[in-house]
Amino acid sequence: MHDEFGIGVVLAGAQQSASGRGPVFAQQGNVITVNPGEVHDGHPVGCDTRQWRMLYIDPAVMSPILRLCRRSADAELHHPVLIDEATRATWIAWHRALTRAAGLPDRLLLDSLMVELVGSLVSLEAPCCVSIPQAIQRVQQQIDDEPELDWTLEQLADLSGLSPFHFIRMFCKATGLPPHRYRLQKRLQKARALIAVGTPICEAAVACGFADQSHLHRFFVNAYGYRPGDFARSRAARH
Repeated sequence: MHDEFGIGVVLAGAQQSASGRGPVFAQQGNVITVNPGEVHDGHPVGCDTRQWRMLYIDPAVMSPILRLCRRSADAELHHPVLIDEATRATWIAWHRALTRAAGLPDRLLLDSLMVELVGSLVSLEAPCCVSIPQAIQRVQQQIDDEPELDWTLEQLADLSGLSPFHFIRMFCKATGLPPHRYRLQKRLQKARALIAVGTPICEAAVACGFADQSHLHRFFVNAYGYRPGDFARSRAARH
């Protein structure tokens, strides 16, 4: 899972995936999306490889765009995959405007394309709200606040007031992940945030509960598809 919205286009091949919005099948030309905190996976269909391109948007950036689309600031994208040529063309134009701008980008163009794109991805129907038990919410919040700590199953179960067996079952049902994998995702998100503000990678690794930089590197690449060092250099180049 990621802590951002993701919007992209499948460029080649096809894939099946499980997501927080149900099973997904996407193929070349389809628009694909993911919401912040949504657990998802993916594997190729009919061939050994598939290719896609994604743009990730911080929720703080997405909120005003959602309001412009007459949606609440905490709304979600309802379509994990969308077969629509106009939406795909809008995404391509938006990506081109973001990545090929010489000098300062045209903010009016970028904002217009983003509103058009997001508006096509937010359906009129409100999603069904799934209630997360307060016992699990307490544990989630504790892990969110301090993912670097070496929580034991007994500690987390005690915090929830449930037996370890029932705690694991309810936590997986509520979040889509077992506690250890949820904690790993939160560690990665915290490390990425620290690196984004200039924290040395080795320090970010230790601060987030990883054994060392190489330990962080392995999981970071697996989660995001690029190396922590590449991310750090890209952030530094913006300042």
